[in-house]
Amino acid sequence: MKETKEETKEEVKEEATEEGSVAFAFAMSFGAGMCTCIGGAMSFYGKLEDKRILAISLAVSAGVMLYVSFVEIFVKALGGFTDQFTLDGKENPERDAYFAATGFFFVGIGLTRMINVVLAKVQEKAAEESIVGAEGACECQ
Repeated sequence: MKETKEETKEEVKEEATEEGSVAFAFAMSFGAGMCTCIGGAMSFYGKLEDKRILAISLAVSAGVMLYVSFVEIFVKALGGFTDQFTLDGKENPERDAYFAATGFFFVGIGLTRMINVVLAKVQEKAAEESIVGAEGACECQ
């Protein structure tokens, strides 16, 4: 009976932590949405001589959304790596999972950068070809 009470306490703590995380994530997302709304309203209804306020509110909105997304994904990846490394019998699965999740995070940043560079070159080449094609099509004499 005593073990059951301890297990129940642990389950209640885990549920409270999950609910707290959900509430925090919801509050952050709501705040980011409000920053977006304020920024949009200011651009339509405000006579802004200085666009810094709009830029700041939209940057805060984007930053909060990225933070919420990356933290949620990182925590899930960390949990998955920890579970797998524990099953594999690693000596220190938490440390290895942290290094794996962090490493793959930066690998993803690198891949995204490479894709961006390749697409920029393809777009640049396509723009050059369209300019050359337009010059050849103008011969009307």
